[in-house]
Amino acid sequence: MSNARNLKVYDISPALTPDIAVFPGDSPLRRHRLLDMNDGAHLTLSTLQTTVHAGAHADAPSHYGSGARTMDQQDLGLYLGPCQVMETRWWPGQRLSASDIIGDITETRVLLKTNSWPEHTTFNEDYAAVSPELIERLGDEGVRLLGVDVPSVDPPTSKGLESHQACLKRDVSIIEGLDLSKVPVGRYELIALPLKLVGFEGSPVRAVLRELPSEPAPKTKAVARASVPGRTASKKASTRKAPAKPKKKAAARKTTRKKAPARSKKR
Repeated sequence: MSNARNLKVYDISPALTPDIAVFPGDSPLRRHRLLDMNDGAHLTLSTLQTTVHAGAHADAPSHYGSGARTMDQQDLGLYLGPCQVMETRWWPGQRLSASDIIGDITETRVLLKTNSWPEHTTFNEDYAAVSPELIERLGDEGVRLLGVDVPSVDPPTSKGLESHQACLKRDVSIIEGLDLSKVPVGRYELIALPLKLVGFEGSPVRAVLRELPSEPAPKTKAVARASVPGRTASKKASTRKAPAKPKKKAAARKTTRKKAPARSKKR
């Protein structure tokens, strides 16, 4: 059985720097130092300004649905638990269809690995977006969370946000901007908790994947093998001792019977 300390952890969050690419027209990341120890201050104090959709981030339904749940109203359980990293086939500028997924869906959290956004400091518009058809398929399979390694489940030119709307319809939550380039296909534990931003439509997440522990070997057989010899030995020991007692008693009785007639003859 694997020890939790030895389970490998994959960091699937791209580094947040002023160079991180954001969606065209969105707010880039900026840091303003209020105090800096390098300038002689007693501590360093910073203000961060950026879109809540920078890097790895969760979309709340209110991002694409009027009156829908905001980030603080989302179920945290969606972002924590077993997940499945799945490989896909893709072509530049095309949406992923249901037939582009390689393998069977086995988990309620699915992360699609396309490798179509390799440089997170450059916004390439031909990344692999997701088709509404694929969202419908995921919903039919019971998927509740979809993670992608691209800036959006919709292409950058989309105004109708068809795949976002499909997620709203099927109540499939979204994580975008992941870095799955170094993660092998398989099952993992996902940890990607969003901030409790009240009223916000999204939040950055520090997304990681942790290997699942191996299943322990059944203990029933080992216990049975260890206990059976002990039980057999005890039974054999009791069987050997039991006949010895009646033999001694029988001998004593025979001796008593032989002495009785001898006394009567003397009289």
